[in-house]
Amino acid sequence: MSWIVMPDGSWLLRPEFQHAAEGMGSPVLCGKCGKVYDLQAVHVTQRYADCSMWRTPCCDREADDRPWKGDYTPIPQHNDEDYP
Repeated sequence: MSWIVMPDGSWLLRPEFQHAAEGMGSPVLCGKCGKVYDLQAVHVTQRYADCSMWRTPCCDREADDRPWKGDYTPIPQHNDEDYP
């Protein structure tokens, strides 16, 4: 699992995944393979009234930005002091 659930119910991304996201403008976790990629670096292949579509750089599958599909999970930006 990529996430750590804290005792207060909040969650954090595991440090090894967070380090993979360093330097990315909009890091996300792929909903299919679980790897990290930069959403700002993808090439949009289609635009529709309700979504934009692209091919994921990690597993080369079609994804879109409709939140109910679960194609990706945004990785919240943090400071190093957020981790114990």
